Amino acid sequence: MSLVWGYLNQTAKYYVTGEFYNGPAKDDVPLGSLPLDDPFKVKVVRSYSAGNRQAIVAGTYNENPVSQTLTFSGLYGELEKTTTQLYDELTSVTTNMGSDPELSLRVVACNAGGDEIGAWVEFPCRWEDKTSNYLKIKEGEAAREIALSDAKVICEAPLKDGDLIRLVKDGVDWPTYEVVKVKPVVDLGGQESHRELLLGGVE
Repeated sequence: MSLVWGYLNQTAKYYVTGEFYNGPAKDDVPLGSLPLDDPFKVKVVRSYSAGNRQAIVAGTYNENPVSQTLTFSGLYGELEKTTTQLYDELTSVTTNMGSDPELSLRVVACNAGGDEIGAWVEFPCRWEDKTSNYLKIKEGEAAREIALSDAKVICEAPLKDGDLIRLVKDGVDWPTYEVVKVKPVVDLGGQESHRELLLGGVE
């Protein structure tokens, strides 16, 4: 528990993409957990066409086990395939692509129409509507350009530049902001205690 824990008496949400996995091809794909409330389809994307390959997508729907095999065609075939089956929970993705050198896979949730989806996750914070100046960073270097932030947020969530967040007040979602500056704050032991975020409007 950090020193600011009792100060975080407000609630906000941050947006997470619907990616279950994004990395090197594996026979048994390690899946992350996502807080998806509605049923979803699953899209599997490979980085390049590498002959006939398969991905077996297993999970549950309406508390019943479901599974679908996605077949990728030959050398110049599809790079992505999406299940027709809906899922409430994704439990495993197995493939025969793990032996392909330098091949990467991406597993992502989609809505019924095939569009990629994500989720908003609640976290405790202290939200202060105040303007602040900050030095912009471009391509890892100080740009010598001063910008203006619309709000400041103190939290323990590991948010980063570019993340989208919104305040929740009286059960109502407020407008969406983008994290434009992150300042990790460390304790006397050198461990990160919390983060201070500066926010900018989303165009």
